[in-house]
Amino acid sequence: MKKATTTLFAQLVGMMPRSILEGIAAQFYKPGNASKFTVWDQLVALVFCHIGGCDSLREIEDGLYSALGSLNHAGGAQALKRTSLAYANARRDYRIFEQFYFKLLEHYADLFNLCFSSKYDKPVYAIDS
Repeated sequence: MKKATTTLFAQLVGMMPRSILEGIAAQFYKPGNASKFTVWDQLVALVFCHIGGCDSLREIEDGLYSALGSLNHAGGAQALKRTSLAYANARRDYRIFEQFYFKLLEHYADLFNLCFSSKYDKPVYAIDS
């Protein structure tokens, strides 16, 4: 009998507590926000983009549709159309994901016996090539 495998991407996303993200998103909810899909779907798409090194919305869309099986293992996220993802990126508050990042640091700090100093409170800058 063949063992069922779960992709590394699905395992990584599975380690992210969805309830924490949804709690943060509820604080920022405004009527008229992108509601075609959840903030969880958007996070999965953004993580996929980052890990896959995608340069365009088309690459993200094509990659997500080719990985539909992995999305089922990634908390039931759905593949997004380019326009839906662009709309959500433009209208959802970035602070949702910023706060989620810091909550993940707190959540897993004990697991790795990490001591986070105040240096993590400083801004992080990304340089695009």
